[in-house]
Amino acid sequence: MAVELTVLGSGSAGNATLLSYADTNVLIDVGLSCREVSRRLERMNVNPESISAIMITHAHGDHTRGARVFARRHGVPVYTTSGVWDEWGVTDIPTAYSLNLDTLVDLSGLRFMPFEISHDASETLGFRIVTPEGIIGYATDVGVMTSNLIASFRDCTVLVVESNHATELLLSLIHISEPTRPRLISYAVFCLK
Repeated sequence: MAVELTVLGSGSAGNATLLSYADTNVLIDVGLSCREVSRRLERMNVNPESISAIMITHAHGDHTRGARVFARRHGVPVYTTSGVWDEWGVTDIPTAYSLNLDTLVDLSGLRFMPFEISHDASETLGFRIVTPEGIIGYATDVGVMTSNLIASFRDCTVLVVESNHATELLLSLIHISEPTRPRLISYAVFCLK
């Protein structure tokens, strides 16, 4: 039985990753619509009903857009920290679990260790995932390589890192919408300190 990791979507349009081992299929984020994630899973011959769990990295829409509907429609438990639950504000997912930073969660042989990364959302998570075939390091929206991130990725056999912003570039963009501009500028100033 092989461990398989497939990025279904990455970037501002929506993030979603499938991690599979034996009969366990875990989605990390569901930032695309439920319909779109289901379509992409079906193209890979993965039945959306076979998803065992959803792990949410943080509450931004490009990571959560379809998670609530997907979880409710397919009866999938959702895991994230209490800080992310609070920021996300979703309270009607039937099976919701709170993760604790630096505490392993075993999902049928896929062992997730959540750790905090630097991003402009409360408790943005990365994961160190221990699998039967090695360790996977997973982090999205990485803006700063912290010592915690580097330590968490030590000895990984596979790294998935998404970083789609540069502080100086963000400060120079004039087409950023007004509601988004203060959030990005405050984060950029934080990174420059």
